Amino acid sequence: MSSPPVTAEFHHGAYTIQQAAARPLPQRFHPRTVRYSNVVTWALWFSYTLFQLNFVRLLQNETPLFLWRMWTCLLTEICLTVQELVLALNLLLFQFAVQDTPGRPCYRMIGGSAPTIDVFVACCGEPLDVVADTVAAAGAQDYPPQQLRVFVLDDGRSEQLRDAVGLLNKTSAKKHGPQIHYLSRKPKPGGRSYFKAGNLRFGLEETRRLGGSEFVASLDADMIPEPDWLRRMIPHLILEDGLAMACPPQYYYNLPDDDPLGQQTDFDILFTIVEPLNDRFDATMCTGTGFVVRRSALEDIGGWPLAEAGEDLMCSSTLSNAGWKVAFVGEALQHGLAPESLRAHVKQKQRWVDSGIEVHKRFGFYLPGFLERTSKMTWGHRVVGISMALREYAPITNMVSLILLPIATFPSQMNKYGSIVSEHSGSWSWLRSLFVAAYLAHKLNNFVLYGNIGLQRLAILQSLDIWCAP
Repeated sequence: MSSPPVTAEFHHGAYTIQQAAARPLPQRFHPRTVRYSNVVTWALWFSYTLFQLNFVRLLQNETPLFLWRMWTCLLTEICLTVQELVLALNLLLFQFAVQDTPGRPCYRMIGGSAPTIDVFVACCGEPLDVVADTVAAAGAQDYPPQQLRVFVLDDGRSEQLRDAVGLLNKTSAKKHGPQIHYLSRKPKPGGRSYFKAGNLRFGLEETRRLGGSEFVASLDADMIPEPDWLRRMIPHLILEDGLAMACPPQYYYNLPDDDPLGQQTDFDILFTIVEPLNDRFDATMCTGTGFVVRRSALEDIGGWPLAEAGEDLMCSSTLSNAGWKVAFVGEALQHGLAPESLRAHVKQKQRWVDSGIEVHKRFGFYLPGFLERTSKMTWGHRVVGISMALREYAPITNMVSLILLPIATFPSQMNKYGSIVSEHSGSWSWLRSLFVAAYLAHKLNNFVLYGNIGLQRLAILQSLDIWCAP
């Protein structure tokens, strides 16, 4: 992805920063079309559902066999729509509540002056070559080497990785690059490790002991950053004192063009449509890797929040409740490895859902008046959290529909149905017309909202939501 043209250059304290216009979002080209396309589509769907409900009520005196099939079909259609409806309501609310203003500008810090930063590469048993590539990319940043340190936080306690990091540090020193360190915590007998959250907290504590930096960044073990990753992320934090964390999107570099499992498509919807809207509402969630965070903000909340899973959501939600802001920076600054098998893909999705549910429970599903840890959240952050929680549970409704659909379509004597429908031909005609209108509006709305992603890729992702539901 090419960088946008520079529109301004200015000084902020000791730092020189270039500014470019915000990257245009799909909604920016036709904001009103997007808004009202959503409204018309879901208004037609609700009209169709209500008319179908009324049609079923007209048949209360008909044969029980026909009646329960109609009710089953109605419930199946509603269950199949829940997941998409939750996302649509989230988008509609933010599209109408936020003024149509430009998104977050792009920045780049230039020159030799830069704040100190520690980059963490958290790992636990990943292949040695994968981790080494990420560490090498972190150490090759276009950044003043005396202001940058790279720390490999190894929960796998690998001797081979320790030796590889030592070799990388020697190579970096010969090139006058940054220091690259290996750290590994000792397991406490009977104690809880808290997995990645515990590893990140350990890294914060150890680097503070070694002379803490102003900022901290984190990379997944398989996520390779662009050479100017830090120069593009840090200015957002420098220019806004109340901003605790800046988060970039994730991209994969090992996927086939048609993305058969919808792995990048899922991220594209999140990072080109959902998160940019959330960012305009100061309701961004941590994207998990590539983020840069202010060390003082983490110290303000007592260090990295401990959790068995979902450490990224846990941290950004805790920061938001403490009055800090979290930003989404919509630039392609890191590329990683997607799971290369169906089994690995399903395990990853399951891990994401499990971690999300754990975090949502910890925060009381973001409902007001329940927990102190959500007492200071803005209503925008609550809306985002609630919609995320609902999407995590949406596969349950997909499972219900998969069970009901074969029951509703089980072969039976259709000649009886023809006579029943003919007695209510007027209502039946209206029902069919509403179905056709709602179906066509839905297809048109998908084109308006997801045209930049590709309708074929979208169809693959939507089908995966169904058959991956179990």
